[in-house]
Amino acid sequence: RLELLLRYAWYDTDCNKSGYIDQSEFLQLLSRINIYLKQEKAIQIYKKFIKEQHNNNQRKSKLSLRNFNKQHGITLEECVYLLRKIRKILHATSENGKDKKRNNTDHRRNEISDAIFDRLFGPEKEVVSAREFLHGFLHWKQNDGGATLEDVRNLFQKLNGMELSQLGEDNDDEEEGGRVDGGKGGDDNDGGKENKEETIDRLHFAEYLFGPHNDAFRPEKVMFDRTLMDKPLSHYWINTSHNTYLTGDQLKSLSSVEMYAAALQRGCKCLEIDCWDSDSKTNNPMVYHGYTVTSKIPFHEIISCVKAYVDANPETLPIILSLENHCTHPFQKTMAQTLET
Repeated sequence: RLELLLRYAWYDTDCNKSGYIDQSEFLQLLSRINIYLKQEKAIQIYKKFIKEQHNNNQRKSKLSLRNFNKQHGITLEECVYLLRKIRKILHATSENGKDKKRNNTDHRRNEISDAIFDRLFGPEKEVVSAREFLHGFLHWKQNDGGATLEDVRNLFQKLNGMELSQLGEDNDDEEEGGRVDGGKGGDDNDGGKENKEETIDRLHFAEYLFGPHNDAFRPEKVMFDRTLMDKPLSHYWINTSHNTYLTGDQLKSLSSVEMYAAALQRGCKCLEIDCWDSDSKTNNPMVYHGYTVTSKIPFHEIISCVKAYVDANPETLPIILSLENHCTHPFQKTMAQTLET
């Protein structure tokens, strides 16, 4: 989900198409994808990372730290790494009871996943090994006797998929008080070296619980069979979302493009987009719940997100856009142009 959300915003933020973004562009990107962190903290994280990268490359390059930042910045993969670090900070903030209103949905998810994690693996732990996950969760709790250690390792690799191998989690934990594993890494830690196949942390566990890998359906029952796809759309059950853009209630919650990325990742094939005129002189429509105080997001950003998903998943079934159109003709023309491009 994080990768998809970044891809739609990255190419607009990386104005010179260099493959890197600088500090100001990084802050702009955080705002674009609705990551709420104090600017000072975000700058601190960015500068610390740049300094570490400069130190790592010092022997290979004679660039000063200032020029290193100016000429290089951070790549998409490095940006994912930093966003994951920020999510850890927001997760900890939510646990401490701060900023619950702004991150209410994430807070509820964290509460649920943390309670399950604590009950299964212990409140003192921050990571769980593949073997512990297999026996303590899949076999014992889920009664999934057919799951194997290889299945879990493949799952962990997907959940950890966008991590940077050369950076690892140890860098994260240095800032947060040392490496946190509850002192019980299990046999799978290989002397404390956690790789993508052997462990997941609490955040990844939450992603698993609320993601497609924890689907209640039996996998063999939802295998795609192209020979059955020759009938009209009305003959099929279609996974559909309602008020897709909202992160919470329909009166005053935030609207977010991230909700479209999340819906697509969950398998939704019909997305609702409520379109309204805006104050823009360029006739750019906005998406929000009309006659309420929900926040607004640009129509074209949602379409960019959907396009990024289709580009990344060319074999996907058709994506249906349910347009609740409240726009006047000039704004409808802009919508049509956006959809055509």
